[in-house]
Order: sequence, then C-alpha cells, then structure tokens
Amino acid sequence: FVQRFEAESEQLWQQLQRSAEGVGPGAVVSSCEGAPLTAEQVRTRSNSFALRTAQAWLAATRGAGYRSEHRAARAVRESLFFLVWSCPQAVLESQLQELTVDWSDEERRWRERGI
Repeated sequence: FVQRFEAESEQLWQQLQRSAEGVGPGAVVSSCEGAPLTAEQVRTRSNSFALRTAQAWLAATRGAGYRSEHRAARAVRESLFFLVWSCPQAVLESQLQELTVDWSDEERRWRERGI
C-alpha cells in the first residue's frame, strides 16, 4: 500500500509544481497522462489523497490511532478539515461522488477477480 501512496504523492507533487506556473482561476495543469487538469481537479485529487492516506494510517495503527495524542488521529482530523475548509462547490461535489461510490460496480469487479 505504501508504494501506491508514494507513487500517487509524487504524481500530485509534480502536478502542483506545474500548476504554480499558471496560478489563478481557470489555470490548467497537464497531468502525467497529458490530459489537462484544472486547479479544482488538483484540489480534488489532493483532498482524496489526504483522506485515503489518513484512513489507511488509522487502520494500520488500529486502536492506538484513535487516541487524541496519536499522530494518526491528527492526520484524520486534518484530512477532514481540508475536505471542508474553503472548499469550492465543484471540489465538494467531486468528493461526495467519491464517497458515495456505487458498490454494485465494485461487487461485480470483486466477483470477476474471485474475491
């Protein structure tokens, strides 16, 4: 799992660096795949990454991560804060779509993989 997060982190970092060249509303960033990304799309991906890594950390630490002084607990609180702090409506809508995934599609993929 860590390797996937590292690769995604590197990709997001590169996208953020490229976005700095075109700062401002409507700025467009090229993704690694060549498709243009808006600032809102970069924000959506960053929020998603923060939420997923914090949740993975909490899961890895098990019960200890729930203690308020644990660093995983702080990461979870901060990731949830980023979800709502100055969050443009388009970004919030994208996050809500991700959080409300259609599980029937996921279950079909699981069956195809024999899970």
